[in-house]
Amino acid sequence: MKNTDRLVAAFLAGEPGARAALIEAFEPLASRAARALCYDRQRREDARQAACVGLIEGVDTYDPASGAFRSHIIWRMRGAVLHFNRGTQREKLYEEEAGEALPDIPSAEPGPFDTALAGQRAKMLADAVARLSPNRRRAIALYYGKGISDREVGERMGISTTAANYHRAAAIGELRVMLGWEREAFV
Repeated sequence: MKNTDRLVAAFLAGEPGARAALIEAFEPLASRAARALCYDRQRREDARQAACVGLIEGVDTYDPASGAFRSHIIWRMRGAVLHFNRGTQREKLYEEEAGEALPDIPSAEPGPFDTALAGQRAKMLADAVARLSPNRRRAIALYYGKGISDREVGERMGISTTAANYHRAAAIGELRVMLGWEREAFV
């Protein structure tokens, strides 16, 4: 049994200090995620912190039935960094459009710029999803739309968990190509 497996088993058993040890063990991956996914050197430390938040949330939300711990953690960190990047891209777009810095005023409601940008992205994404094969489209709809695990997606589609994961991952790859997004991979 590898050290990581022992740490995960200890954490799941509720041993004191296991959570902190897991977070410490995977922190280097948070730094790698930030380096791989945040191209703006000035914001890389902020991206690393976002990855660390994703790491902590991933440790706290891990369910052994959902798959391998390492995969769960990597996707949580990756998602946190990409979410951080989207926020910084929105700020840059606003600065370019308005010619001024984004105001630092928290708002509960999205502004017209956010609404227009979200609408445009949603339309592009919907058009791209419509061009996917039926299996890939259904895997995406169940996983992201219903928020269910690959295991449950597989059960509903009558296929294995691995096949459900494959359809979802392949769909994401196709969507990136269709939408012109770079393949952002790390680890």
